[in-house]
Amino acid sequence: MNKATVSILLALFWLVQSGLAQDYLTSRSRTKGLSGAISMGYLSYTSDELHQESQSGWGFGLNIEYGLTHRLAFDLSFQRFSVNSGNSLVENSPYPFYELELAGKFYFAGSDQRLRPYLGVGVNYSRQNEEFYDEYDNFNDVVYNGFAVLGRGGLGYYPSENWRVEGDFSFDVGSFSNILVNREPVDDSYSFYAWKTRLGIRYFF
Repeated sequence: MNKATVSILLALFWLVQSGLAQDYLTSRSRTKGLSGAISMGYLSYTSDELHQESQSGWGFGLNIEYGLTHRLAFDLSFQRFSVNSGNSLVENSPYPFYELELAGKFYFAGSDQRLRPYLGVGVNYSRQNEEFYDEYDNFNDVVYNGFAVLGRGGLGYYPSENWRVEGDFSFDVGSFSNILVNREPVDDSYSFYAWKTRLGIRYFF
């Protein structure tokens, strides 16, 4: 075996070892592929035309995410909050507030890092239901439906390759444009904005 052959074999061995070492480094965090998460969160929303002060409450959520690359991902979230009205006229306080979100995410730092910040933008569908008696003592069951745009920032920590503990903060701006009063549609709309924070745990399949 001549020196050239030995040199080539040593070079190939070095490349293989380098590749294995790189694979080991990149295994510290995952963003590619399918993952699922559960979370708890806090919501505060404001609609000056509906309420004199902000409405807020705690809730839980479920999330499915699919990572196209180590940087880019899309997720679908469902959240259910119990919102305290602060108004004694509302019969079902805390009332239910539901959200369905579709968002895109961009991850910072490399896949060899355990700490991965991210930013996201998307759309939000919100639905809330209030029950109250008006000034004429008539019972009203009102459902507000609407869409919003959202911005989100978060941080994830990987204790292992497939598990991530994550927290985020998001801000929504939108309008309740589909309103039902006692199941009858009403031609009206109310703008709103909301912020929420979530803390959850995610598993990559």
